[in-house]
Amino acid sequence: MDTGPITNHVNFVSHRNGKFAYLTIGGANQVKVFRRSATPELVATIPAGNLPHGIWPSGDGSRVYVALENGEMAAAIDTLSNKVIANIPIGQTTQALVYITGAVLDGPGTDNLSPLATAGNTARLHLQAGSTALPGAQASVAVNSLGLLDLVQIALKVLLLKRNTRSISQNRTMRPLQHSSRRLF
Repeated sequence: MDTGPITNHVNFVSHRNGKFAYLTIGGANQVKVFRRSATPELVATIPAGNLPHGIWPSGDGSRVYVALENGEMAAAIDTLSNKVIANIPIGQTTQALVYITGAVLDGPGTDNLSPLATAGNTARLHLQAGSTALPGAQASVAVNSLGLLDLVQIALKVLLLKRNTRSISQNRTMRPLQHSSRRLF
């Protein structure tokens, strides 16, 4: 079953409307919802935010929480309406997330937590095609400081790699990529 570009994680929810599988589709910035059966049926496509990755349901199945890898937040999705109902700032480029029911018995749940400091700062850049040659071409770039090194993540959409495309190797020398005129998505 083709679900879309960069299908990342799946998790499951059961409630009064049935049993469902929620999949994060990073390359489309979506979460797809399938009814679980012998023949899965697509029931919803939810615009989720920038590069959805990890996904985890609440204990009662009323919500799923989606880590937005290039979005510095988690999207909360109501599983009955299949709509984003909140964006929760969490900082840094998150790939995974876990929801633990009843983890905090009283109080705000912030004991022993500290701010991310520099690691919580993300520089973001959105690029779009400047001509009509590839009108849907775009890229999202996120840069995070991880202390001794920086993390740069680039998500590309509808781009062609050409023979003159270059990359920077670990020793900072330019070299051509091995691909040649290949459509990425």
